[in-house]
Amino acid sequence: MKISLRLIIANAAMFLCAVAGAFLPGLWSGVSGRDFRPQAVNAGILILVVSFLLRYRFKWPILQMLLCLVPTQFIILLCISNFSGFTGSELFNEFNLGWLFFMDIFIATPWVIGIFIGSIILRKKTASESI
Repeated sequence: MKISLRLIIANAAMFLCAVAGAFLPGLWSGVSGRDFRPQAVNAGILILVVSFLLRYRFKWPILQMLLCLVPTQFIILLCISNFSGFTGSELFNEFNLGWLFFMDIFIATPWVIGIFIGSIILRKKTASESI
């Protein structure tokens, strides 16, 4: 499967996980009506499951899965800049990058953890089959 098709599939899956996480009931009630962390945790759990399945079940290469984060990071940064109002060279200012890092806790971190867990289980499975 070409990398471009995998990029599309992975980014569509992450987007669908984020949307589904927003509509699932939160694991706890937030501090206020604007607290998105309960829904972001839901999305993170879904993203972790998807990345695990893509790595373990479909055996996607690790490098390609990590490259799938690049378009996602750019889209997140554009969404943050839409809310902050910073454009152009201001896109990479400290405020936007701080929020990008915060959002990566809920998106990139579960993705990488899912890859890691899938790789470990896949390695153990292939090692036990070769014995």
